[in-house]
Amino acid sequence: MTDIKLQDWYPMSPDKGPPLPAFLKIYWPWYEVPASELSGSIHGGVIYFEGLGLWKQIESGLQVPMDKAISLAIGWINTSDVSEIGHIDLTIDGFIPISAIEKQDTEAEPGDGWYILFSDFVFSGVSSHTLTAVLSSGGQVLDTWTFVLDAVLE
Repeated sequence: MTDIKLQDWYPMSPDKGPPLPAFLKIYWPWYEVPASELSGSIHGGVIYFEGLGLWKQIESGLQVPMDKAISLAIGWINTSDVSEIGHIDLTIDGFIPISAIEKQDTEAEPGDGWYILFSDFVFSGVSSHTLTAVLSSGGQVLDTWTFVLDAVLE
């Protein structure tokens, strides 16, 4: 729940609505409420693979074992002043999509967010891979995060 300040109890401007507290957001039927701008940001992610023990914060250049399942969850936060539905597209090397399996397209109140869990994947050779996460809402791109994972022999 958002904090209510003294200013929020001031009556609505007469040209916008009846003299009720502004935080109620009750407008005259003929008043057109300006659209709020959507905004959100990716705030990193966590990774897990066998032998790691616990989920670990993703850092670019992190070494991961090849031929083992890798699990990723990417986090986002709603930084706008209205509820919004967040959607993250995750790709490897710009063209291999990874499917979300949990919390994709879930609504978040202002200041809240979710970690979106993606399907496990495996790197089959020793190499570096660039992963890109793109956050969008209502078809509008809000943020992009790129990081590198280095697949290595264990």
